[in-house]
Amino acid sequence: MMNERFAKRLWIGFGIIVASIAITWGALYFFIGDLSANADAIVSARAALNRQNAAVANLASLKGQAAQAAQYEAAISQLVPSQYGLVAFAQWFTAQGKNYGVNATAEFQGSVTPSQGSTPGSAIFSFSASGSLSNLAAFFDFVSAKSSGFLVAFNTFDVTGDGTNYSIQGQGTVFSQ
Repeated sequence: MMNERFAKRLWIGFGIIVASIAITWGALYFFIGDLSANADAIVSARAALNRQNAAVANLASLKGQAAQAAQYEAAISQLVPSQYGLVAFAQWFTAQGKNYGVNATAEFQGSVTPSQGSTPGSAIFSFSASGSLSNLAAFFDFVSAKSSGFLVAFNTFDVTGDGTNYSIQGQGTVFSQ
């Protein structure tokens, strides 16, 4: 009977030990899984926070550059007139020619392409100019590169001359807002 009680207590003790180990491993497995899920959530939250910080920094940078952008916008507005401001281009071209001792005329060819978003509008024009070679060079340099009235690009040139007086005919593009 003593052997039976001893065997019974041994099996009960052994069962308690095995059950304790099983419960401990189950709890560890649960906590490790929970820790892993929490670690993933923390990593995701940190990544979202970093993205938000980058967005806020970008917004702050853009707000800081808004004043500078306004200055550039004003300068571009002076350089590139509205589509309706192109009406004065031919008279302006002739007046600039007179300022440089050049007989200059310009006429629009076709219709004006309106601006779209940040792409400027444009109008093709034909021109003729005559005068001395140095006056013509100064005139075209001013009109194409140094003028603040219109943004002009000359596309084609046909130059003729006799040594003292030259004539230039061609086409160009003037841009608008």
